[in-house]
Amino acid sequence: MRNRALFIGFLVLNAVFAAVLVVLVLRSGNQSSTPPPVELSSVTPVVSSNAPSAPPSVAAGGGTNQPVAASPAADTTPPQPVARPRVHGKSYGWQEMDSTNYLHYLDDLRSVGCPEKHIRQIVFEDANERFNQRR
Repeated sequence: MRNRALFIGFLVLNAVFAAVLVVLVLRSGNQSSTPPPVELSSVTPVVSSNAPSAPPSVAAGGGTNQPVAASPAADTTPPQPVARPRVHGKSYGWQEMDSTNYLHYLDDLRSVGCPEKHIRQIVFEDANERFNQRR
């Protein structure tokens, strides 16, 4: 009798889990996985100033060397260049990326904003594929 009660309890529990799974799947189908497009007018350009900072002033006391606190601007590293995607009036597809020149293909990937990590992965996979073909 006890085994039968456990069996029925687990069946009910599995039915509840299945119902929750169905609800989650239906809700996730309504949401878009791609982010909304960004308007170019709302994007502010990044401007970096690479102007040299002013030299430290010499203390008026016989020209002795005194420690000068470093400015916080001097400690920062220069900003990394940001890959900016091309903007065309038409949609941009893979057929426009494809090239017979492999280096041109990689440059096209960089120009549309593909991260270096993904480009390295593409090169690695292509090299492995060519190596396996020669075996």
